[in-house]
Amino acid sequence: MNKPVLQRALGESWGQLPAVLKKHFTLNSYSDDNFIVRGEMLEVYHSLFAKLFIPVGILLGAVVPYIGQKIPIKVSYSTSTLDDALYMDRCFSFKQKNPFHFKTRTEFVKPNEVI
Repeated sequence: MNKPVLQRALGESWGQLPAVLKKHFTLNSYSDDNFIVRGEMLEVYHSLFAKLFIPVGILLGAVVPYIGQKIPIKVSYSTSTLDDALYMDRCFSFKQKNPFHFKTRTEFVKPNEVI
């Protein structure tokens, strides 16, 4: 069985993580594991400095384009049998907006390093 991406990166430090973090990041690489959590973001906002980069960030898919409070969110964690990456799809449900998906992929590089 393969180890989770973050466990490989953290090595022995993995044991020091709180149980809730381990649960969220325990999906094994090269498997079809998945895990979904639902919650609420208390606030999503953009600083004045960040507002300068929002148009470029939106084009690159790197910025949540809306602001608000008490935003329902669903985070889907998954892995694939084809690679050793951890995938996360964060779905923000802002009022009167289409759901916004912020997707990331985490890969092990070497001990204490992921991208």
